[in-house]
Amino acid sequence: MNVDNEDVNRANDGNKKIASKLLIIESESNKQEKLRDFCLSNNLKGVLVPEQDKIKEALENNLNIGAIVIPDIEAYTRDSLHDILRDYHSIPLFIGSDPTKSQEWNFLETAIVEYYDTNDLNSLNELLSLHVFNSLYPDGMIEVLKDIGLGAINSLFKNVNTIMREPYLSSDKRIFGERIEMMPIRSNWCDGIMMLQSEGSGVEKLIMSNHTSYKADKELLSSYTEDLLRELTNHIWGGFKEKFMPDGFSGRTNSIEVPMTINHQEKYISFGIRKPLLCLKFIVSDVDANNPDFKPISLYLKFSFHLYWNTDEYVKNEKSEDDIEAGGLDLF
Repeated sequence: MNVDNEDVNRANDGNKKIASKLLIIESESNKQEKLRDFCLSNNLKGVLVPEQDKIKEALENNLNIGAIVIPDIEAYTRDSLHDILRDYHSIPLFIGSDPTKSQEWNFLETAIVEYYDTNDLNSLNELLSLHVFNSLYPDGMIEVLKDIGLGAINSLFKNVNTIMREPYLSSDKRIFGERIEMMPIRSNWCDGIMMLQSEGSGVEKLIMSNHTSYKADKELLSSYTEDLLRELTNHIWGGFKEKFMPDGFSGRTNSIEVPMTINHQEKYISFGIRKPLLCLKFIVSDVDANNPDFKPISLYLKFSFHLYWNTDEYVKNEKSEDDIEAGGLDLF
């Protein structure tokens, strides 16, 4: 593995406000503590799995994983790791071992398997920079996306409080909930797909509890839910266009298109590359925190910039609130 230290440091500095989730399989308490400290110092959320036979359960119960970490390969069989890589092949596997000891294992060609030195966790940090934190997000971009998302949600939902959790990067391409709305997003410096993932049942409850402008009508609930989520996606797309697309932009000359795959059985979406998704999680709750009839719902806004990414050309338009209120926001 050849990693340029300057690139690693630059990537870490540029993404220090963005988190990621590590699934860590480790039973020894001293190693657990060492990895816990590593996660805390690198803005990582560590999900500890102390028993090998709990790996599958942990993967099923935790979406949006950045990487899987196994500090000691000697405790595993080839078949157990082969099953993980087969079923969750979009998630990198980092193993604490000398790579020469495991060459005979012959892992799947489609899997990302890397090795790090358990005595020097800087080597694990390098792997994270190479496979997870491998894109630099411009200063202020995440805050603008947060404002766009919060503004869109609060404009369509009534009597709610909305917060955004810490932004994070996910190698995991599994889909949250039952619904996914998608729209292309393009500018002179980026090209990809924006996704809004949600649990339809939660959105239905919002409508039926009069937290939207839609009538609480059970017969039309399915249509209203679809219309609401499409409208929300439109609002967010319009905000992205208003803030990040230069005036007069009509597309890049050398733009490309690639097929995407949606596996309904596994609830999985792939754009054909390894690039992690930028994820923003919004939680919508009732203004009355003690309302027993309203359970907070989650909305995941995810971005895949898989077609083009060049932040040297990054632009952010300065639009005033008056422009937006006066109708300057052009929705698709």
